[in-house]
Amino acid sequence: MITKITLKNVASYGEDPVILETDKKINFIYGLNGTGKTIISKYLQNKDDANFCNCSVEGINNEKILVYNQKFIDDNTLQVAERVNSNAVVECNIVSLSDAPAIVSAGETVSTRRITIRVHVTYRDLVKRKTVYDKDFTNYGDYPGGGAINDRRNAIEEAIDKITEDILLDTVSGW
Repeated sequence: MITKITLKNVASYGEDPVILETDKKINFIYGLNGTGKTIISKYLQNKDDANFCNCSVEGINNEKILVYNQKFIDDNTLQVAERVNSNAVVECNIVSLSDAPAIVSAGETVSTRRITIRVHVTYRDLVKRKTVYDKDFTNYGDYPGGGAINDRRNAIEEAIDKITEDILLDTVSGW
């Protein structure tokens, strides 16, 4: 897991090193155009390039680094297709949905409720005729305890968005 990236004397990064530190397994880097996001991704994809001789990365122990950028999009053709025309299939079934108190304040008042959704997912490679993974994904969305039905819907959408992101990351991590 990457714990620290140091960038110096490359593209928009000058003589003073810029240091990014993290304790997270998955990191999203975003910002305005021209702020150095693409250079970070190029460095992580090709750390031995001479252009990056003043840069360093710490914490890697033979893990595969996935960089989701325009190059990734251009190199991969992930499309929704009819099953008969597909190279792979991702099948998802909702196993459970719960709505329970998440934060109970003084006087046992429910101030926040949590929607938790569990989905069973099977990812099959149809070309190699093998199951890549077959497992459950769980995530949640919170909404105010006295919230309206739209707040609950938004919490469900938030949970689904998180699960979708988890499934996508797990799916592309094997590429």
